Amino acid sequence: MKDSLKSGNARKLLILAVLVLLTAASSATSIESENIFIEVADDRVDAEIQVEELSSDQFAYITTSEVSSVNASIAGQLSECTIRSVALGSEIRCETDETENFTVDMTYTVAEGFVEESGSERIFRHQHPVFRPTEQYNLEVVLPEGTALAQEENMSQVVSPLGGSIDTTNGRQISVSWEKQPSLGETLNFYIIYEDFKPGESPDPNNIREIVIFILALIAVGLLAYIFRRRIERESISKALEDLEEEEMEVMELLIENDGEFLQKDVVDELDYSKAKVSGIVSGLVEEGYVKKTKEGRSNKLVIPKKYSV
Repeated sequence: MKDSLKSGNARKLLILAVLVLLTAASSATSIESENIFIEVADDRVDAEIQVEELSSDQFAYITTSEVSSVNASIAGQLSECTIRSVALGSEIRCETDETENFTVDMTYTVAEGFVEESGSERIFRHQHPVFRPTEQYNLEVVLPEGTALAQEENMSQVVSPLGGSIDTTNGRQISVSWEKQPSLGETLNFYIIYEDFKPGESPDPNNIREIVIFILALIAVGLLAYIFRRRIERESISKALEDLEEEEMEVMELLIENDGEFLQKDVVDELDYSKAKVSGIVSGLVEEGYVKKTKEGRSNKLVIPKKYSV
């Protein structure tokens, strides 16, 4: 497999042989960056090229694939482009009046695709000869939906060059991206081995039990954290009552001793105050927010609000 992924010596020699021709044919003298996005399922390439300087009225772009169609805009303006077959693949030329510091946005379709099959596996390949000064070359490849990277012990046999970033797009498709700072005359070679996604075997019951225990532990921790936070957020009733009058304190102490609630008629009995006096004290406590009062039978039920810890 590893040998099949390497380009033959003859192809390398061909690339080197045409390199001088490509340099002469290229009308762009300096490229700041190339950002290439390849949608493998559609055989489509989106390219954004930041050009520093152009010495011609045409922007030339060489690909190592046969291009079937192209759309391009230069500095935001649609451009007329032609496609010509060359030894390495295709040459795209687009008309422009721009000469420096402009962007070329290009979308083209590859006639024969980027993928070859090897048994149950598929191999994506992409080559890019650097025939003009390029500061940055960024490539992102999105694999077809329903596929996954091949299962190999050595990742270098699956994705090359190493150092690429593996991610997912929309949670359904795997993408691999590279950032390169190439040298003039270098040929960048990329490949990805992938296959149809195969769901794994049924999960081990022991693993399921461990997962359930882990989830229950998370729930328990969450509940404890919630209770602890609620306790912290509660204001201590004892601290809150420091500024109350003595008679108000006596009523509140009765509620505290009875788990935060007591009947108003029982307050009258316990404190030996008149109903009117107790009613006045309770009204003050309700107004200040220390007590909530609800009707219960022929009396009122007095309750310390939950925001206070008793």
